[in-house]
Amino acid sequence: MPYILSYTAFFRGFGLHLKPNAAFCWKCGIIIYIMHGYVITMGRRKKQNIPIYLEVDEIRAMLDHAKSVRDYTLVYLAYKTGLRCHELTSLKIEHIDFETNIITVVSGKGDKDRYVYIDDVTKQKIRNYIKTRKKGILFLSNKRQTGIRSVQRTTYQYDDEGKQVGVLAQKDIPLSYGQLNDATVQRIVRTMANDADIHKAKAVTTHTLRHTFACQALLNGVPITTVQMALGHSSLQTTEIYLKAIQTTKQLKADFEEHPLPNA
Repeated sequence: MPYILSYTAFFRGFGLHLKPNAAFCWKCGIIIYIMHGYVITMGRRKKQNIPIYLEVDEIRAMLDHAKSVRDYTLVYLAYKTGLRCHELTSLKIEHIDFETNIITVVSGKGDKDRYVYIDDVTKQKIRNYIKTRKKGILFLSNKRQTGIRSVQRTTYQYDDEGKQVGVLAQKDIPLSYGQLNDATVQRIVRTMANDADIHKAKAVTTHTLRHTFACQALLNGVPITTVQMALGHSSLQTTEIYLKAIQTTKQLKADFEEHPLPNA
Protein backbone atom coordinates (compact mmCIF):
# COMPACT_ATOMS: atom_id res chain seq x y z
CA MET A 1 0.00 0.00 0.00
CA PRO A 2 1.52 3.40 -0.98
CA TYR A 3 2.19 6.31 1.33
CA ILE A 4 2.52 4.13 4.43
CA LEU A 5 5.00 5.15 7.09
CA SER A 6 5.98 2.88 9.95
CA TYR A 7 5.10 4.10 13.41
CA THR A 8 8.80 4.49 14.24
CA ALA A 9 9.32 6.89 11.32
CA PHE A 10 6.22 8.94 11.93
CA PHE A 11 4.67 8.73 15.36
CA ARG A 12 7.87 8.80 17.40
CA GLY A 13 8.74 12.06 15.69
CA PHE A 14 5.74 13.55 17.52
CA GLY A 15 6.40 11.77 20.78
CA LEU A 16 3.63 9.27 20.12
CA HIS A 17 4.08 5.59 20.85
CA LEU A 18 1.75 3.11 19.21
CA LYS A 19 2.01 -0.62 18.94
CA PRO A 20 4.52 -1.90 16.40
CA ASN A 21 1.71 -3.25 14.21
CA ALA A 22 0.37 0.25 13.51
CA ALA A 23 1.07 2.43 10.49
CA PHE A 24 -0.14 5.76 9.16
CA CYS A 25 -1.45 6.34 5.63
CA TRP A 26 -0.67 9.87 4.41
CA LYS A 27 -2.96 9.57 1.39
CA CYS A 28 -6.17 8.69 3.23
CA GLY A 29 -5.27 10.10 6.64
CA ILE A 30 -6.04 7.01 8.68
CA ILE A 31 -4.23 4.89 11.22
CA ILE A 32 -3.99 1.27 10.18
CA TYR A 33 -3.75 -1.56 12.70
CA ILE A 34 -3.01 -5.15 11.80
CA MET A 35 -4.45 -7.47 14.41
CA HIS A 36 -4.77 -11.23 14.14
CA GLY A 37 -4.42 -11.09 10.38
CA TYR A 38 -7.16 -8.45 9.95
CA VAL A 39 -6.67 -4.84 8.84
CA ILE A 40 -8.46 -2.41 11.14
CA THR A 41 -8.58 1.29 10.29
CA MET A 42 -9.22 4.21 12.60
CA GLY A 43 -10.00 7.58 11.01
CA ARG A 44 -8.62 10.87 12.18
CA ARG A 45 -10.61 12.72 14.77
CA LYS A 46 -12.97 15.15 13.02
CA LYS A 47 -12.20 18.81 13.38
CA GLN A 48 -14.97 20.58 15.26
CA ASN A 49 -16.03 23.49 13.07
CA ILE A 50 -18.48 26.03 14.47
CA PRO A 51 -20.16 28.08 11.73
CA ILE A 52 -19.55 31.81 11.63
CA TYR A 53 -22.75 33.85 11.40
CA LEU A 54 -23.62 37.54 11.31
CA GLU A 55 -25.72 39.67 13.58
CA VAL A 56 -28.76 41.38 12.07
CA ASP A 57 -27.08 44.79 12.40
CA GLU A 58 -24.17 43.49 10.33
CA ILE A 59 -26.54 42.32 7.60
CA ARG A 60 -28.11 45.79 7.56
CA ALA A 61 -24.67 47.36 7.29
CA MET A 62 -23.85 45.15 4.31
CA LEU A 63 -27.11 46.08 2.60
CA ASP A 64 -26.34 49.77 3.13
CA HIS A 65 -23.21 49.26 1.03
CA ALA A 66 -24.88 47.53 -1.92
CA LYS A 67 -23.80 49.06 -5.22
CA SER A 68 -27.01 48.18 -7.07
CA VAL A 69 -30.57 46.97 -6.55
CA ARG A 70 -29.46 43.58 -7.86
CA ASP A 71 -26.68 43.23 -5.28
CA TYR A 72 -28.99 44.38 -2.49
CA THR A 73 -31.69 41.89 -3.47
CA LEU A 74 -29.20 39.06 -3.89
CA VAL A 75 -27.71 39.44 -0.40
CA TYR A 76 -31.12 40.04 1.17
CA LEU A 77 -32.55 36.91 -0.42
CA ALA A 78 -29.52 34.82 0.58
CA TYR A 79 -29.94 35.94 4.19
CA LYS A 80 -33.70 35.38 4.23
CA THR A 81 -33.69 31.94 2.59
CA GLY A 82 -30.30 30.32 3.20
CA LEU A 83 -29.90 29.50 -0.49
CA ARG A 84 -26.49 28.24 -1.59
CA CYS A 85 -24.43 30.23 -4.07
CA HIS A 86 -25.24 28.08 -7.10
CA GLU A 87 -28.91 28.02 -6.09
CA LEU A 88 -28.96 31.81 -6.17
CA THR A 89 -27.34 32.01 -9.59
CA SER A 90 -29.62 29.30 -11.02
CA LEU A 91 -32.85 30.73 -9.57
CA LYS A 92 -35.44 31.74 -12.15
CA ILE A 93 -38.39 34.08 -11.77
CA GLU A 94 -40.79 31.27 -12.65
CA HIS A 95 -39.46 29.33 -9.64
CA ILE A 96 -41.03 31.97 -7.37
CA ASP A 97 -44.72 31.62 -6.51
CA PHE A 98 -45.73 35.16 -5.60
CA GLU A 99 -49.17 33.97 -4.50
CA THR A 100 -48.02 31.46 -1.90
CA ASN A 101 -44.65 33.09 -1.05
CA ILE A 102 -42.84 29.85 -1.86
CA ILE A 103 -39.67 29.39 -3.91
CA THR A 104 -39.02 26.03 -5.53
CA VAL A 105 -35.30 25.30 -5.44
CA VAL A 106 -34.73 23.16 -8.52
CA SER A 107 -31.83 20.71 -8.52
CA GLY A 108 -30.22 21.86 -5.31
CA LYS A 109 -27.34 20.06 -3.63
CA GLY A 110 -27.49 16.35 -4.42
CA ASP A 111 -29.76 17.19 -7.36
CA LYS A 112 -32.71 17.43 -4.95
CA ASP A 113 -35.61 19.86 -5.19
CA ARG A 114 -36.99 21.61 -2.12
CA TYR A 115 -39.12 24.57 -1.05
CA VAL A 116 -38.14 27.73 0.81
CA TYR A 117 -40.40 30.45 2.18
CA ILE A 118 -40.15 34.20 1.56
CA ASP A 119 -42.03 36.80 3.57
CA ASP A 120 -43.95 39.72 2.05
CA VAL A 121 -41.05 42.15 2.52
CA THR A 122 -38.66 39.86 0.64
CA LYS A 123 -41.25 39.29 -2.09
CA GLN A 124 -41.67 43.03 -2.58
CA LYS A 125 -37.92 43.55 -2.83
CA ILE A 126 -37.78 40.90 -5.56
CA ARG A 127 -40.66 42.63 -7.40
CA ASN A 128 -38.86 45.96 -7.17
CA TYR A 129 -35.80 44.38 -8.77
CA ILE A 130 -37.40 42.40 -11.59
CA LYS A 131 -39.98 45.13 -12.41
CA THR A 132 -41.85 43.86 -15.48
CA ARG A 133 -39.82 40.71 -16.11
CA LYS A 134 -41.93 37.55 -15.92
CA LYS A 135 -39.45 34.75 -16.56
CA GLY A 136 -35.79 33.89 -16.95
CA ILE A 137 -32.79 34.07 -14.63
CA LEU A 138 -33.55 36.19 -11.57
CA PHE A 139 -30.13 37.76 -10.99
CA LEU A 140 -28.73 39.04 -14.28
CA SER A 141 -25.15 39.87 -15.14
CA ASN A 142 -24.38 43.47 -16.03
CA LYS A 143 -22.03 42.37 -18.80
CA ARG A 144 -23.15 41.92 -22.38
CA GLN A 145 -23.19 38.22 -23.17
CA THR A 146 -22.23 36.68 -26.49
CA GLY A 147 -22.49 32.98 -27.27
CA ILE A 148 -22.90 30.10 -24.83
CA ARG A 149 -20.98 30.30 -21.59
CA SER A 150 -20.24 27.64 -19.04
CA VAL A 151 -18.72 27.49 -15.59
CA GLN A 152 -16.90 24.62 -13.96
CA ARG A 153 -18.82 23.52 -10.91
CA THR A 154 -17.35 21.23 -8.28
CA THR A 155 -19.58 19.01 -6.19
CA TYR A 156 -18.03 18.54 -2.76
CA GLN A 157 -18.63 15.82 -0.21
CA TYR A 158 -19.36 16.93 3.37
CA ASP A 159 -19.50 15.10 6.67
CA ASP A 160 -22.36 15.36 9.15
CA GLU A 161 -20.90 18.53 10.64
CA GLY A 162 -20.76 20.31 7.29
CA LYS A 163 -17.00 19.96 6.90
CA GLN A 164 -15.74 19.43 3.36
CA VAL A 165 -14.08 16.01 3.19
CA GLY A 166 -13.70 15.38 -0.52
CA VAL A 167 -14.71 16.05 -4.10
CA LEU A 168 -17.49 14.03 -5.67
CA ALA A 169 -17.47 15.43 -9.20
CA GLN A 170 -16.35 18.27 -11.45
CA LYS A 171 -18.24 19.23 -14.56
CA ASP A 172 -18.91 22.16 -16.86
CA ILE A 173 -22.36 23.67 -16.32
CA PRO A 174 -23.82 25.77 -19.14
CA LEU A 175 -24.95 29.21 -18.01
CA SER A 176 -28.20 30.70 -19.20
CA TYR A 177 -28.12 34.00 -21.06
CA GLY A 178 -27.19 36.76 -18.62
CA GLN A 179 -26.63 34.39 -15.69
CA LEU A 180 -24.15 35.37 -12.99
CA ASN A 181 -21.37 32.94 -12.22
CA ASP A 182 -20.58 31.85 -8.68
CA ALA A 183 -17.31 33.77 -8.47
CA THR A 184 -19.09 37.06 -9.24
CA VAL A 185 -21.64 36.43 -6.50
CA GLN A 186 -18.92 35.68 -3.96
CA ARG A 187 -17.11 38.86 -4.98
CA ILE A 188 -20.30 40.88 -4.48
CA VAL A 189 -20.79 39.48 -0.97
CA ARG A 190 -17.12 39.90 -0.04
CA THR A 191 -17.04 43.50 -1.28
CA MET A 192 -20.19 44.48 0.60
CA ALA A 193 -18.83 42.94 3.81
CA ASN A 194 -15.49 44.71 3.43
CA ASP A 195 -17.15 48.04 2.65
CA ALA A 196 -19.29 47.61 5.76
CA ASP A 197 -16.09 46.96 7.77
CA ILE A 198 -17.22 43.48 8.75
CA HIS A 199 -14.32 41.19 9.53
CA LYS A 200 -14.76 37.68 10.89
CA ALA A 201 -12.51 34.75 11.75
CA LYS A 202 -13.40 33.38 8.31
CA ALA A 203 -14.11 35.27 5.09
CA VAL A 204 -17.73 36.41 4.65
CA THR A 205 -19.26 34.45 1.76
CA THR A 206 -22.71 33.34 0.63
CA HIS A 207 -22.28 30.36 2.95
CA THR A 208 -21.86 32.81 5.84
CA LEU A 209 -25.26 34.23 4.88
CA ARG A 210 -26.62 30.67 4.85
CA HIS A 211 -25.20 30.13 8.35
CA THR A 212 -26.76 33.44 9.39
CA PHE A 213 -30.18 32.40 8.07
CA ALA A 214 -30.04 29.16 10.06
CA CYS A 215 -28.81 30.72 13.31
CA GLN A 216 -31.17 33.71 13.21
CA ALA A 217 -34.11 31.42 12.40
CA LEU A 218 -33.33 29.24 15.41
CA LEU A 219 -32.81 32.28 17.64
CA ASN A 220 -36.26 33.52 16.61
CA GLY A 221 -37.94 30.25 17.50
CA VAL A 222 -38.27 28.46 14.17
CA PRO A 223 -38.33 24.69 14.85
CA ILE A 224 -35.07 22.98 13.95
CA THR A 225 -36.86 20.47 11.72
CA THR A 226 -38.28 23.36 9.67
CA VAL A 227 -34.82 24.89 9.39
CA GLN A 228 -33.54 21.49 8.27
CA MET A 229 -36.14 21.38 5.48
CA ALA A 230 -35.36 24.93 4.36
CA LEU A 231 -31.62 24.21 4.23
CA GLY A 232 -32.12 20.91 2.44
CA HIS A 233 -30.22 18.82 4.98
CA SER A 234 -30.87 15.10 4.74
CA SER A 235 -29.75 14.60 8.35
CA LEU A 236 -30.94 16.56 11.37
CA GLN A 237 -27.46 16.13 12.84
CA THR A 238 -26.12 18.48 10.17
CA THR A 239 -28.57 21.19 11.23
CA GLU A 240 -27.81 20.74 14.93
CA ILE A 241 -24.40 22.35 14.44
CA TYR A 242 -26.19 25.70 14.29
CA LEU A 243 -27.75 25.07 17.69
CA LYS A 244 -24.24 24.48 19.00
CA ALA A 245 -23.05 27.75 17.46
CA ILE A 246 -25.72 29.94 19.02
CA GLN A 247 -25.75 28.10 22.36
CA THR A 248 -21.98 28.39 22.70
CA THR A 249 -21.83 32.13 22.04
CA LYS A 250 -24.90 32.98 24.14
CA GLN A 251 -23.76 30.79 27.04
CA LEU A 252 -20.26 32.30 27.07
CA LYS A 253 -21.60 35.84 26.95
CA ALA A 254 -24.26 35.29 29.62
CA ASP A 255 -22.01 33.47 32.09
CA PHE A 256 -19.04 35.82 31.87
CA GLU A 257 -21.22 38.92 32.05
CA GLU A 258 -22.79 37.53 35.19
CA HIS A 259 -19.47 36.36 36.64
CA PRO A 260 -16.78 38.67 35.25
CA LEU A 261 -13.12 38.07 36.04
CA PRO A 262 -11.47 40.72 38.25
CA ASN A 263 -9.74 43.49 36.36
CA ALA A 264 -5.96 43.41 36.61
